[in-house]
This record gives sequence, C-alpha cells and structure tokens, in this order.
Amino acid sequence: MKLDPKHVGDALAHRPARRLLQLLPLLVATPGQVVGYAHVEPVLLEQIADDADALMATLQMGLSAVGQLKAHAAPEVEDGTFSSDMVEALGWFMSEVSEISFTLMPLVVACRHHNADYAPPHPETVQSVVF
Repeated sequence: MKLDPKHVGDALAHRPARRLLQLLPLLVATPGQVVGYAHVEPVLLEQIADDADALMATLQMGLSAVGQLKAHAAPEVEDGTFSSDMVEALGWFMSEVSEISFTLMPLVVACRHHNADYAPPHPETVQSVVF
C-alpha cells in the first residue's frame, strides 16, 4: 500500500493527544489549583474539549480491541506462548489507559459547560505551545 503525501500531512495535522498535551499548559489555574475556565479564551476551551473527546474515543476503541485480543489469546497464555509477564504488562497498560479516559471526561464536560454560549463566526485553531 502506497501512502499519498497529501493524506500523510492530513493525518499528522490532527494528533489529538499531542495537541491536547501542548494546549493544557495554557489553562489558567487559580490559587486553589482549580482551573479558572471563565478566564480562558473560548477557542482554547473548544479545542481542548474537541481533542480530549477525540482522544477518549480513540483510547476506548483501542482498549476494547486490546481486551478482545487478550481474551482470544487465553490458550496461548496457558501453553506458555505468551508469558504471564506480558499479560501483566497489558493489564497495567489497560488500567492506565482507562484512567486517562476517566480523567479526560470531567475536562471535556467543564470545557463544554463553560463554553456553552460560544459560537465562533468561523472555525479557529489555537496555536500549540512548543516545548
């Protein structure tokens, strides 16, 4: 299968996890370590919510796929083809992915709640922070 350079650029342009990690430092925290969503630009809240939502969906679909693969690999674990260490590592991986998805949900809800009346005249994108 040959990749079209135009589509490769499109695929790299939308990396929700990467962009979310670059945008999160732009949120303003109050002295109580609470994000002051009211003091954040609406376009930033919209972009964070969209990226977090896309990331959650990707993580949940991937977690489901790994779970199905793990269930179908039970005979290979029994006969030693797959080590118990690998099964344990997958379990920890699945736990962490679930935790990330669980943590993203309140972020999406808060961003959407504080942005409920936002209607941009045209789509905007926030520039990501470069580390």
